[in-house]
Amino acid sequence: MIRLLLLILLVQALAGAADRPAEIRIGFATIGLQGQQRAALSPISTAHQLGLVDKAFAADGIRISWTFFKGAGPAVNEAIANGQLDVAWQGDLPAIVGRAGGLRTKIVAACGLRGNSYLVVPVASPAKSITDLVGKRIGMFKGTNLQLSVGKILAANHLTERDFRSINLDTSSGLAAMLAGEIDGLWGGLELHHLTNVGGVRILYDTRGADPVLTRQTHLLVTADFASAHPDLVQRLVDVVVRQAAWESDESHREELFRLWTESGFPIITFVSDFAGTALRDRQSPLIDPFLINQYRQSAATALAQKLIRTPVSIDGWFDPTYVERAVREQGLEKLWTTYGEDGKPVR
Repeated sequence: MIRLLLLILLVQALAGAADRPAEIRIGFATIGLQGQQRAALSPISTAHQLGLVDKAFAADGIRISWTFFKGAGPAVNEAIANGQLDVAWQGDLPAIVGRAGGLRTKIVAACGLRGNSYLVVPVASPAKSITDLVGKRIGMFKGTNLQLSVGKILAANHLTERDFRSINLDTSSGLAAMLAGEIDGLWGGLELHHLTNVGGVRILYDTRGADPVLTRQTHLLVTADFASAHPDLVQRLVDVVVRQAAWESDESHREELFRLWTESGFPIITFVSDFAGTALRDRQSPLIDPFLINQYRQSAATALAQKLIRTPVSIDGWFDPTYVERAVREQGLEKLWTTYGEDGKPVR
């Protein structure tokens, strides 16, 4: 009887091992400043840097592959469509475009919230406000979550993209064009601090301290097929992300965290400035709360209105908070992060 029981357990173990993938393929909708295979700002990027995800799956012989896409969110969508990724970190607009195009994914964690947007101009520019740039050549990486943030900012100033000579430039091309004086302004993220450090440009506008609805949100998603086939592995991954998010939410780790992120190529002053006046736990929270879901719902509506997508996108059923909720509960982190309402204000 004992031998039969042991045989059954062995067969079950072998069957479970056979069901596990040999590799989990993770993609980032970003790349380091000079092509470094590093990212910043999110718990998953730090977990990659520290080898925490690799360690979590090593005992099962599962290899983790990491790909950083210069083409950002649109390139991640293409990789998902071609069956080349299981997991991805990206922003709202590209994920919405992917969903509109039929990509079947599940958002399983917030992973870098309230990211700032910046508009820089040459130091000698006479512009004092966004409206002073109407009709000018303005660079922006379109198709990324930056585009929706900029759209909201312009709307708040009673403007639209059509009021400018908008030029689609990826991050590196935009930086080069700005330094070469080929454009009059450039929208971007914290990478624009690199230009202010180099000299020759100044920040005309940014969202630091502004209404959080104007900021940029990023997430961790998995393909629906991977989630269906391997929910236990998704949970293990989210467990790592939540544990790392808790570490990053501790203010005593602020300097150490920023120093880790410098491996992405950006100097530490970039992160110090970008996070000034902001609680780490608000930026690094993994919670899928009403604020995050509503931001994506509004972004989907904006994308349709601006004809960035051709068909409406339903947000219902896209977010699966169960993985984060379980991780938070099992790690005893229920009191660490604040849940925010749709308006960005605390609900508890």
